[in-house]
Amino acid sequence: MCYSALIERDLSRLPGSLRVKVREQIYDYQAFPDQVLRIFPGSAAPVFCRAGDDFIIEPMRYGAHAPAYVSNPNIYTTFNARRDNLDSNFWEDAFLVGHGFVALRGFFEWVQVRDLLAAGVVNIEQVTEEFQRQSAERRKKIEDEGKKYKPTKTELTDPRFRKIVICFKPQDEEDLLVPVIFNHRKNADGTLSKAFAIITDDPPPEIQAAGHDRCPLTLTEHSITAWLAYKGKDSTAAKEILSQGKRLSFTHSLDRAA
Repeated sequence: MCYSALIERDLSRLPGSLRVKVREQIYDYQAFPDQVLRIFPGSAAPVFCRAGDDFIIEPMRYGAHAPAYVSNPNIYTTFNARRDNLDSNFWEDAFLVGHGFVALRGFFEWVQVRDLLAAGVVNIEQVTEEFQRQSAERRKKIEDEGKKYKPTKTELTDPRFRKIVICFKPQDEEDLLVPVIFNHRKNADGTLSKAFAIITDDPPPEIQAAGHDRCPLTLTEHSITAWLAYKGKDSTAAKEILSQGKRLSFTHSLDRAA
């Protein structure tokens, strides 16, 4: 999965052939004060999609629309799409229909503390300190509201048996060109609501060692252009483009340190 992600908002960091193709921005970067935009499921994010020979940047919701036949869409994860599952009926109105990409600086995941410690990047003291900081922030918020603070069951659990959020970033600090699929639904006022899912793949060894079993798929400059152009054709060729994923090495750190 990809619990949340860091969006690249500096378009000058895009590869040259992609940068010159950006024709129009419908997404207002100025509306966000931070240099790097962190998105969560439900957030609006800038998605690059094809418009003729050029690209436009459109705002879309992170979390694709569930198929119309799904009676309870809230029970499904729609913000990530497995590369080996794109042919399923669940993605039939997105795969080969709406292709785009997002440029990421990194991404965040929940992992088991015991796996993270075994990977050897952080120690138990650092993890404990981070949990204490989180508890202190929660306590202050509650007491500022005039309420009585009481530790949760999770806060009282041994840190070694808890989960924690960590940030994965490319070791060479290169941006990730991540393919997405998107679909749309008509709102009550007649406007279209576009929403996307990040395509994920099996993780490289360092991500798996840290306790996570998925990773956003990353393509090369050439293959991302082919992906955007490949709509409405056969799925075998489209999946062949995705099989040319670019393998990168990642570093990881606690969320607060990222």
